[in-house]
Amino acid sequence: MLLWEVKRRSHRCELFRRRLINKKNVVRYTLGIPKLQQELKNLQAGALYWVATDQLSQATKLVGLTLSSCSETAKAALLTHSNSDMDQIHTYLSNPEQGPGDLRSYLVKLNSGRDLDQLTKQLDRALKPRGRLIVVVLPSTDLALWTDNAARVLKQWRNWIEKNSCTLWVVSYGSNASALTQELAVHNNSLAGLAELSTRQTTENELRYEVYYWRSDLTVKGRHSFDVQSTATEFDVIADLTPDEPLKNQPSPKRKYELIFQKEVLEGMPVFLAENWQVLDTWDELVEKGLSIANPILIFAISGNKDLEPLARLIYTLRLQRSDMIKIVVREMGHHLREQEADLLKLCGVSMVVPAQTKLAQFFGFLEEVKTQSFTYKLTKNLEESLALVRADQVKGPLALIPFCAYVESVLKKTPKNDFVGVLAVLRPVPMLTAENLMSQIKLSRLGDVVCVANNLVYVFLFGCKLSFAMVALGRVFKLPFNEMVIENQLFSEPDDIEEQVLRIRRQGSQNGIEPLVSTERIEQESKAEQTTPVFQPVLTPLVL
Repeated sequence: MLLWEVKRRSHRCELFRRRLINKKNVVRYTLGIPKLQQELKNLQAGALYWVATDQLSQATKLVGLTLSSCSETAKAALLTHSNSDMDQIHTYLSNPEQGPGDLRSYLVKLNSGRDLDQLTKQLDRALKPRGRLIVVVLPSTDLALWTDNAARVLKQWRNWIEKNSCTLWVVSYGSNASALTQELAVHNNSLAGLAELSTRQTTENELRYEVYYWRSDLTVKGRHSFDVQSTATEFDVIADLTPDEPLKNQPSPKRKYELIFQKEVLEGMPVFLAENWQVLDTWDELVEKGLSIANPILIFAISGNKDLEPLARLIYTLRLQRSDMIKIVVREMGHHLREQEADLLKLCGVSMVVPAQTKLAQFFGFLEEVKTQSFTYKLTKNLEESLALVRADQVKGPLALIPFCAYVESVLKKTPKNDFVGVLAVLRPVPMLTAENLMSQIKLSRLGDVVCVANNLVYVFLFGCKLSFAMVALGRVFKLPFNEMVIENQLFSEPDDIEEQVLRIRRQGSQNGIEPLVSTERIEQESKAEQTTPVFQPVLTPLVL
């Protein structure tokens, strides 16, 4: 066997050395398929992995994308069968800001069992690798070569990489990929992971990624299948063919969870780090831990309505990466979330949303429950559609009559009736207040919530609010007690009813006087039914206006 160095990527080596000196770096390697679950793409130090493909182009692209995703502190070695294979892989490393800071590239010839035996000795001679990702790209045309030598060679390679704390990833290509993986599947004592990337019947760009088994520092995974689209820039997972069951966090007495807090969640309390606690500043730091720890419980803070969409996207991506191997808690740091928005977070993979009024001691009690309880949920199949249903326009607070009507009509128009969630509240102030006085006591802090005055009535539209929660929401938006300022109210939650009220507002805009909230006939009927019933008159507290 011959092994000789062809290329050395050294233009980032000085930066690489400075980073190692300045801080302790934990380098992690993952396959270049971004949407694949983290447990199915982690490449663990001291482990041997094998991915078989049926086309050379698939092999070089997968290796190129994997190397380009490496951090600048990573060290890697690339071994290929030919210069053309190596050149194709290096096209993915043309950007100097991407890929490992230290990459050595070698040509290697593996034509016999003796060559396979000599590979580790050749690497010791040429590279003396420690803590390095070693990628071997080779043709699998000679199936008998592996049939006769696999057990001995794989065991030898595994012992060598364990000794040197390296990760060895073999990527083979050839028409016999399926036959080769069947041959290798029995060697799970030596191989930490085995998978096959093959072309489907329809077109070259539609692939099937079949995982036989995959072990990493996160967990052990069995058989999984994915439909993958090969685009110009990536491998995109378009369907998980594993049986479609709700994700379920199963409690386990043997499972030891690590709690990762966002600092804001703790409300400034002195941080005593209990066992298996970590406190971090940002969402990104929590996500990094969530991708690298076996059994984390991540506790995020949401501090405003504007944070909803970015947090939902981040958690959705994290849940796709880690599936049911993590638990995610979101604590509301103020009254920011509508019920519909809390439901959205659960559709994105959140195990529990803790309401704003929860005391800190009660919050820690909830976390203990999270450790032991199971959570079953089903991720939304279309994140963009789910976000669109709760996305409010960039408007809030008092509006003039015409803009108010136009806004509510636009919400009704763009939302399917079956998906509509919102409430229009019509409020009549007590006799000593005008509608303008009443509106001045309303403070709307959430986007999409608006208010206007027409005919001495106050109209409040609460976007995304469910009817069952409307009175609670109204109580929160008033500066003074709601019942002391409003003598009559009516709530509308059906799109047709709201549309009718909006048309009524437009007609009333040019009229004077007070019009009843309900029909005259209904008032007369209720009056006759209640003639003998004493009328309760609340004591009104005088307001300083």
